Amino acid sequence: MMKRLAKGVFRIALLVVPAVVHAGDVRVVYYDISASTGRQLIHEMETRGPLDPQGKRVPAYTIWHVTWNYRYQSGPESCKLTDLTVEVDGTMTLPRWVDSGTAPKSLVQSWQSMMAALRVHEDGHYAHGVEAAREIAALREATPPAADCASLQRQFNAEATSILDKYAALDAKYDQDTRHGQTQGAILIVND
Repeated sequence: MMKRLAKGVFRIALLVVPAVVHAGDVRVVYYDISASTGRQLIHEMETRGPLDPQGKRVPAYTIWHVTWNYRYQSGPESCKLTDLTVEVDGTMTLPRWVDSGTAPKSLVQSWQSMMAALRVHEDGHYAHGVEAAREIAALREATPPAADCASLQRQFNAEATSILDKYAALDAKYDQDTRHGQTQGAILIVND
């Protein structure tokens, strides 16, 4: 927007749009399992659970995706980012015990405890995606103008991809450190 102050004098106001991050709630999907004992529950999760990236069955799995869109403005000697929108979405896959009504109370309580801890663990994975999105959004202010727009695009996309790689590594370390949530209580205690 340009406003005339006096004859021949203008003030140029640039509208600076900050980066926007959209992070919705993680979608939760379930796979049904049926069992009457703790060992059967474990077996069901080991045979019906989602596959992790290494092809191993796990009781639960969360995947997140971060996408970004940006605009830039080309000037006579440089190209600069003008706005940026970053979105993260995710899907969490959890087991659902469909016939727990006839199981012993102690097994049901152990299941509920494990599921609460498993949810906390999986929420931790999704939090990595949200943090990656926030860090990519911060590139809006951190990316200097480039000589041309193709260079700006390469630079921005390389930095954003590096951030995604960092958080994917954090996800793997999180699983290693928590033994896939076991140290957080995501373990089914069975007495049979």
